[in-house]
Parts: sequence; C-alpha cells; structure tokens
Amino acid sequence: MDSQHESDSTNRSDWSSESVRCARRMNDRLECDNSTRIRNRLLETASEASTSISAPGCPSSEGSTDFRDLQSVADSLFADLKAGRHQSRDLRGLLVNLICLSGIKPSQWTHPLVEKISEYPFATTPTSDVHLAYLEVCERDLPVVHVALKSPRHYLSKRNSESTSRRQFWEEVITWTLLDHPNILRCLGLASTTPSSFRIAVVSPFQHRGTLVDYLQQFPGADRISLLTGIADGLRYLHSLPIPILHGDLKGVNIVVSDDGTPMIMDFGSSVHMIGSTTKVVPRGTYRWMAYEIVNPNTYPITLFADSFSFASTAVEVFSGKPPFDQIQTEGGVILELMVRKGHPSRPEGPGAEQLSDALWQLLLRCWSIDPVDRPSMGEISSFLKRSTLGGIRITA
Repeated sequence: MDSQHESDSTNRSDWSSESVRCARRMNDRLECDNSTRIRNRLLETASEASTSISAPGCPSSEGSTDFRDLQSVADSLFADLKAGRHQSRDLRGLLVNLICLSGIKPSQWTHPLVEKISEYPFATTPTSDVHLAYLEVCERDLPVVHVALKSPRHYLSKRNSESTSRRQFWEEVITWTLLDHPNILRCLGLASTTPSSFRIAVVSPFQHRGTLVDYLQQFPGADRISLLTGIADGLRYLHSLPIPILHGDLKGVNIVVSDDGTPMIMDFGSSVHMIGSTTKVVPRGTYRWMAYEIVNPNTYPITLFADSFSFASTAVEVFSGKPPFDQIQTEGGVILELMVRKGHPSRPEGPGAEQLSDALWQLLLRCWSIDPVDRPSMGEISSFLKRSTLGGIRITA
C-alpha cells in the first residue's frame, strides 16, 4: 500500500509539474506579438464552453478536450498555490491570465447556490458592490444562512482599463481564497446563480454586527484591547505567509466583527505579495490611514511596516470612534499634515480611550515613525497587546 501511495503521489507531482510547465508555455505564447491565432483559439474554446453550460461544474462543460486541458491547468495551479508549492508571483499571474482569457476558474472554488439577492448593495468599495443574499444550500455543513456577495461593477474608472480592472479583481479573489485564519473573513467561493446584472460574485459569511466602526457604535463598552489583538493577529498571519502579504488598506470599514466579537480583516483589493523585503507596487490605500512612504513612494521603500503604520491609525479609530485626523476636513489637508508637517493622529481621549495606556500609546507612536525600519513588526505589536491583559484584567493608564 505504501509503495502504491508513493506511486500515486509521484504521478500527481509529475502531473502537477507538467501542468505548470504547460501553463507557462501557454503564457509565453500569449505574451508573444504573433500569438493572435493562439489567443483567438483560447477565446473560442472559452466561448464554446460558456455557451454549453449554465453554471460552472455542470457535466456538459466537460465535453471539450480543450476545456478539460485548461481546467486541469487551472486546478493544478491553484492546488500548488494552496499547498505552498511554486509560491511565486509568476504562478499567480499565470492563473490570472488563464481566468481572464478563457473564463475557466479552479474547480476547487466552491459555487454556493444563492437566492433572494438584495436589489441594492448594503456596502460599496471603489470598484465593487456588496449585496445581501441567502444560501440555498449550506455546503460543507456551514452554519451560514446570510451571505455577502461582492461583485465588480460594470462601469470602470477612467484610470483603469477593463482588462486591468478584471485582473485586479481576480488577483484579489485568488489571494482571498488562499487565506485561512480566524481573524481573516472567510471566502466561501463564487456564486453560481446571480442576477443578470452580475457577472460573478465572491461569497463570504454576512456579519450582522457590521464593520468595526458599526460594532463600536453598537457596543461602546466593547473590549478594545481584545479587538486590536485580533486585528494584529490577522496582520501577523498575513506577514508570516511563505510569500508575505501587505494588506495595504487597513481601516475600520475593512474589518468586520462576528457575533462573538471576533474582528476579521477583509478587502484585499490593495494587497501586495512581497516577493522580497520591499516592493515597487504602490497599494491603493486611503490617505488618513496611509503610511508616509505610500503617500509618496519616493521617500522610503514600501515594506510590511506600512501595515504597522495603518494599524496604529486604526487603533486611534478604535479608541476614539472617529477616523484619524478627524479635525482635518479635506484629504489634501491630511496629505499636507503627513508629508510636510510629518504629523500623526492625536491621542484619543474620552470614555472609549480608557484602555489606552501610556505604554500602548508609545508603541503607536513608534508605528508612525517616518523611517519604516523604526516601526515595530506586527509580531511585536501582537505580543505587546497580549501582555497587556493578564487573566482578563485590563492594564490601563
């Protein structure tokens, strides 16, 4: 049995490696100037497949040999990414290319059936709308009934072409589906039945308590140190992955809170995979929470410490119930405060700031250091917050 198991594992490994090589050859051909014929053939294959199916995974979708070949490549690429093999930006790029050009997505992505989709979104992002829906069938014994459907808009900003927006969406989906941590909002898969106005929708559990901002308004006596500890643990997880992820847009509205008070980070549209210790990719964040080097990339290299900066600004939001730099009315004024005056948010005061100790404030000040290397890591921040509570007794100023 052991030898048979080894043989099966070897065959699977060989098949997986061959699929990766096949995908790379396909990608190389697509990148060539004379690849029009191959590109058109791929698009024709995807078109033929899409007209013969009503939803992903239907038996009739397996009738095309080309479709099956491309489906095998997509499944292999995602399986390798999920298992931590071939962890590289190139591999993710290959999968994005395959999805964008052929419409074929990894079959590992679940396709929950949804119904009773809300007519209007209950939340929006710069590029997507989020609707409320119900799961028709709770797959995998998930105790989820209400779900959120995040769908990209049809209209596009003037700054982004349709192809760029499509790639950004699928890059976010790939990133999200690979994450697994209590303080990261879970991605349940893709919706297989949506209104005609939707092209595709990413499904996640709907959180009745809303965002962190909503939660603090509902529960002003919430344990803020516990909330910050969960947020720090989620960022620590992202930073500790084989290829670390810079979230790039941490703020209160990008964190939801479960019924039991667990904070969960979401919205990975601005995230960056850190192949090295620095990146030239500038996250699309929000100025009030944004690190100096992201506001002006010509100052310092962009590193994971940019999330430490945003975490401190989110902590101000947690303790004050207001966005950082709340006294400044315009985004231009915030940029001026950051880049000219080298300022940082003021220390919160009032009932919500009772748990903000002097020691924690000093840690937050370090998070706003101009030079990223002077900021604490998320691991250090997480450890500090856990030490700040002994047996459930809060240490306050």
